[in-house]
Amino acid sequence: MARSELYEKGIALRSELMGEAFTERMNQSTYDDPIMQKFRDVAAETVFGALWTRPGLDLKTRTLICVITDATM
Repeated sequence: MARSELYEKGIALRSELMGEAFTERMNQSTYDDPIMQKFRDVAAETVFGALWTRPGLDLKTRTLICVITDATM
């Protein structure tokens, strides 16, 4: 996968939200499986890169929305 600007932003934000240790463990475990590697890369670019870094809401508000939405499911 080509490393786009959204991918790089997504990787940085995922590390900020989940911590470096979690991100490193995830990278090590998913690199063994090519399907999971692709899934991880797509999630980093679309979810974290495109959705979570777009302008309009601060990180705290986005997190609160996700928690509330998840709790209501």
